[in-house]
Amino acid sequence: PGAGGRAMRPVPTPPAALRPMTAADIPAVLAIEVRAYGHPWSGGNFADSLAAGHVAEVLAAGVEPIGYFVAQVGVDELHLLNMTVAPEHQRRGHARTLLDALAAHARQRRLSAIWLEVRASKVRERLDAQLLIAHAANREELLPRKPRPKE
Repeated sequence: PGAGGRAMRPVPTPPAALRPMTAADIPAVLAIEVRAYGHPWSGGNFADSLAAGHVAEVLAAGVEPIGYFVAQVGVDELHLLNMTVAPEHQRRGHARTLLDALAAHARQRRLSAIWLEVRASKVRERLDAQLLIAHAANREELLPRKPRPKE
């Protein structure tokens, strides 16, 4: 109960909206990246992606980013390089919003496929065929491995 014994109402979260990622977003995006991954991208990775003209969007609640993706346009495909939703905003449909935006970019460019590399440990559910996902490569071999404890 709040002042006077009244129940307090939760503060509403602004609706999430997509917009192009800019260099000004990198500090907030990097803060999400560091919270979400053991092997995060660096600020330089994001800056280089923007400079290269990769497709990059931010999902923001108000002005604060809560998710993002970076994708590289290939000959006939869109290669998803990074897609992340802030841990505290996961399980609310934001990843679907990001994937739908990614698929829209592919359709707009008349690309036949979206390439997605995933860590086997992160695959929780099947991706719908309508998302144009053509191939899922196992990313485990591409990342540094944590040393296993000796028995």
